[in-house]
Parts: sequence; structure tokens; C-alpha cells
Amino acid sequence: MTKIFKFCIEYYRLEFKLNTLTKHLIIISLLTAVFFSCDKPIEPEMKNGQIKLNLQQTSIPSPSEHVQLELTINNSENEVYNSYSQFRISLVYATSILSFHSARIGALLDDCKWEYFTYRNYSYDSRFNVIQIDAIADVSSNSNHPTNNFFTGDKSNILATLDFIVTDDTSLNCTTLPVSFHIFECDFNQFISADNSKAFTLNNGYFGGSCESVLDTTVAQLLPILTFEDIYIETRCPDSIDTRGDINLNEIVFEIADALIFENYFVYGDSVFTIDLPKQIDASDVNADGLTLTLADFVYFVRVLTGDANPYPSDYINSPEYINGACYNLNGTLTTNENLDIAAARVILAGNVTPVLAASNMTMRHYYNGSETIVFIYSLDGNHFTGSFLDIGSASIVTIEMANDLGVQVDLTQELMIVILEQNYPNPFTTTTTIEFAVPVAQSISLKIYNVTNEEVDSFESYVEAGLFSYEFDATDLDAGVYFYKLTTENPPQTITKQMLVVK
Repeated sequence: MTKIFKFCIEYYRLEFKLNTLTKHLIIISLLTAVFFSCDKPIEPEMKNGQIKLNLQQTSIPSPSEHVQLELTINNSENEVYNSYSQFRISLVYATSILSFHSARIGALLDDCKWEYFTYRNYSYDSRFNVIQIDAIADVSSNSNHPTNNFFTGDKSNILATLDFIVTDDTSLNCTTLPVSFHIFECDFNQFISADNSKAFTLNNGYFGGSCESVLDTTVAQLLPILTFEDIYIETRCPDSIDTRGDINLNEIVFEIADALIFENYFVYGDSVFTIDLPKQIDASDVNADGLTLTLADFVYFVRVLTGDANPYPSDYINSPEYINGACYNLNGTLTTNENLDIAAARVILAGNVTPVLAASNMTMRHYYNGSETIVFIYSLDGNHFTGSFLDIGSASIVTIEMANDLGVQVDLTQELMIVILEQNYPNPFTTTTTIEFAVPVAQSISLKIYNVTNEEVDSFESYVEAGLFSYEFDATDLDAGVYFYKLTTENPPQTITKQMLVVK
């Protein structure tokens, strides 16, 4: 038989398409350039021995949602090529559009009782990450040996399930996101035969064929019979949502029954969607920003319910909005800065905690799920709070989410038991401005204001309890220009200085 030697060739190629819905350019394919030789002979391609691997999408995600891909294998018509001892698969994805969450062993390997399965997710360069999956049938010396032949009996064809999260970017609505098989080393994307004598390698794509196996140095024969099919993950189109706000899918939008299901989601999770999970999740995008199941959606739902806002039509598209804010843990009391009007907050605490509501005119629900306590603070009457809102004792915070009274998500900075000096607001200002600061324990503090010549123009000195405080600075009689304000504390001993601008 004629022996053939090949070189494996990869190169960078980026292809884009225009998302006609959002007018953004989206990467639709990518390849990478590396040259390396394959110094083992490769048998000529066999017509009836092909093995196909592909990725199958199990759901249609929106931005910020999970999507699972099933890595599947279809058997060869040649029975000789259906038994394996090990394999290595490598995939590449763009980190600007996807983040990798996890991988788990597929039903096929589980059914065959393969003993070793692992994966790595690592950076290839600033744009792309690589997922490497390794599996070995038999790694132990006991009497229980796994099945090498994947296709005897009634088995699944799923090698692994990969979990991704679509980036929080509404320009990714109604488009496709590539995940590709790629060879970066000579032992990538290969299957080794059950007797370790053959390496089954790539026969399609831009890579010129096959690479030398280094998974097992005893492999003497390379057979280019693997066909890989890349996937382009389809994302959901906002206009596929028929009725925003119909959470219970009864064709009546923005009713109390919908609000109760939505409310329960923030306590118990998506198990509350018992009718049609994808459709109920889609219906939660009531603020039309392409993101589902957010606190901003819930607050906007309440605004529509109370007559404070109008519902968006199904074909309307917003961009996500965020405002900056801070949340402090002051001796076990969670507190926001005073320029925030919060209409909904969701706090997840480690362990089994009994929280106490500190905000007025709000409702609190909490639930212990076995490892964490989920706390949801809200109002179906359109109320909101500022400042201290929840007593958690010594509990550890896992996450905090908030939305303000207009239904805008708050981009939070969490500060735990430290001294805080906020930027004054408004800034610049003409006459008066507010300076906020927070201290973790009761102590004496000093707040002083200076001009650019280091002349003191105002001061505030006091003994304060732990918490958040505000000081109103009056610059009516001062000249326009830059001024500095300096906070000095005793516990911890600290001095923080910030600047502000007076305009006339």
C-alpha cells in the first residue's frame, strides 16, 4: 500500500456577518495558524470507514443564559474502527461571545464504564480559549474492565456535554456563535484503537489531514477517518417573544398571577416555571433589553402592574442599562449609598441564615436550599428603599443584585467592613453638594475641605456610630475651582482624599 506523509497546517481566518437585527458585526468562524510536521505514514483515506463527530445544541439561549452542547460520535460502517482505548478532543471558542462553564462525562462513556474523563479550559491567546477533553477507557488493574466498543447494544452516542454561557451582550441576539474543532498539537482530536495500534485522525477541514499521535508512542498506523462538524450556536431573537409579561402563558399579560410566579423565581429558581420553561423565561424580558429573568425585568413588571409604565411591544428592542452603586456590610447590616432608590434586591448568603428586614414598606422572603440562603426584597406596590435594608449578622455574602425604582440594574461595588468615602454628588456643583462616608465601627472621625493652596475652608468632626453618613457642604461663598475633601478615621486608622469642582 502506498504510504503518504502530510503536514498539518492551521492559519488564522476570521469571518464576520452583519446581524441585521442589531447592525453589529459578529464573528462566524475562526481558524488558527501553526505549522508542524507529522512524521508517521498516513494510510490513504478509506471510503467506508468514516467516523463523524459533531456538536449538538440542546436549547436556544439569549445573552447571559446557559447553553449546553452535546459532543456526539456516529459509528463507522467498518466495525474494526468502532473500538477505542482513549481519545483527546480540542475545541476553540471566542471569549468575547462565550464563556465556558463546565463539562461532564457523556452517557456513552458512562454506559461503557470508562474510567478516566477530564477537561481543561485555557487561554490560547487574548481572543480565544481552548477546551481540551481527555478520556481513557481502562486506567486501573482491577477485574472490572470497561467496554471499548461504543456501538454494541443500545447506547447513547454522547461523549460529553459542554456548558457555556452567552456573553451579556444584546448584539448577540438573533445570530450564530461558533465553536470549532481545532488542532494545536499533534495529539489533538485523535482516537486510539482498542489494541493501541492505530490512531484515527482528521480527514476534513483546513488542517491537511492527520498528525502524529503522542497519546501512545506505540501507535504505528494513522488512519484519517474522523470527520468533525463545527457548530454555530443559534441565539434567540427578541421578536420571537410573543407576549412580554405573560409569565404563566395564559394569554393575559401583566396580571398578579404572573407577578407571583416571577416573584417565586427569585426565591426558588427556575423550578417555578412548570408550563413551558423556555417560553416562560422569554416572557420575563418585560423591559425588552434582550436579557431575561433580571431584577430590572421584575421592577419594570411591577411598574406596568401599578400603572407607572407602559408595556413594550413584542418587536421593541432596548439596550441594557446600568447605574453605579455601592453596598456596604456595616457590622452585619447591609446598606446602600443614599443616592440609590432600590426597588428590588436579591442577596445570596452562605449557609442557613435567618435574615431580618431593615427596610420599611418592603416585603422580604427567604429560602434555604441546602447550602445557601436566598433572600428576596421587593414590593408589588411600587415602594423602594435607600440606606440600611437587611441584617445578616455574621453571615458571608455570596452575591448581591439590585435594581432601582425605574427598573435599571445596579452595577454594584460591595464593600465589607472598611472605611468608605464616596465621590460627592452632584459634581461639579454651584452651591451645595453631598459627601457620603461609611465606617465599620463607632469612632471619632474628621472630614476637612481644602482649596488648591491647602487652606482649610470647612470641617466636620464628630463621634459617629457604625454606618453610612452624609455631610452637606455649602460652597456658596467660595470661588470657583478645585477643592479637596479628606476623611480621617481611627479604626481602622486611615486617611482618604478626593477632589471636587465648584463652578460659578
